[in-house]
Order: sequence, then C-alpha cells, then structure tokens
Amino acid sequence: MPEGDDEPQSALDALVESAADQDAGVRQAAVEALGELGDPGALDALMEVASDENTGVRQAAVEAPGELGDPAALDALVEAASDEDTGVRQAAVEALGELGDPGALDALMEAAGRRGYGYAASRC
Repeated sequence: MPEGDDEPQSALDALVESAADQDAGVRQAAVEALGELGDPGALDALMEVASDENTGVRQAAVEAPGELGDPAALDALVEAASDEDTGVRQAAVEALGELGDPGALDALMEAAGRRGYGYAASRC
C-alpha cells in the first residue's frame, strides 16, 4: 500500500496488477483468479492479456469471459479463436459458446469447419 493511502487495495486491483507481472506463472494465476472472481470490472484486464506471449496466460484469459457472460469480450474471443495454440483456440470457442451472443455464431461456425474442431459444432 502506498504511503499515506488508508484505503486497502481491492482484490480486483491486486489481481489486475498481478496480471501484468513479469513472471508468466504469476500472470496466469492472477488471470485465473480474475475469472473466478466474477467481477465484470475484470474484463478489460482479461482482454488485455488475451494476447500475452505465454499460451497458459492467453488460455486462462479467454476462458474467463465465458464465465462472466459479458458480450463485450466478443471481439477478443473471435480473435483468440484463430490463435496459433490449440488450447487457446479451444478455450476461445468454448467461451464464445458460453456467451450465447448471436454475434459469436460466425466465429463458432468457422471454428467448427477447421480440422480438429468437430467439438465446436456442438457449441453452435
């Protein structure tokens, strides 16, 4: 806590700060906790790290918006559905399906047409 600051740091603020840590393990743990926190205020931080250099961090970041059910994550999830990592793509497709947003249908159908994405068709 900064000197002279009587307000304790909120869990959300602490996790958002940790999501930008230099250590990928810390970032991933913070992102997973942000998703579990269920606070819509976490969405911006989650979408920011959805393009992290570490695949575990990216995957955790794209899993959370489905849990939050916030359609504001749609664009980032559509982009993540084309990630180079299979786990990130799968997490993005599942999150798109959980959103239930009609705008996600095109991305889900495209993912369903990709080789190895037969499960995506069940999310449509």
